[in-house]
Amino acid sequence: TPISLAEAGFYYLQYEDTVECFVCRYKLKEWQSDDCAWDEHRRHSPHCLYLK
Repeated sequence: TPISLAEAGFYYLQYEDTVECFVCRYKLKEWQSDDCAWDEHRRHSPHCLYLK
């Protein structure tokens, strides 16, 4: 959901389904309905300071 994405540090880039972390600037796209925003953030950008 948009709220779970925001809680995990992401905001929508208004391009397809792409979101970006406001801290590490990592971009994610091609979300699946059962993806967990926190898990995806940790997996793709484990050193992000927002996750600490």
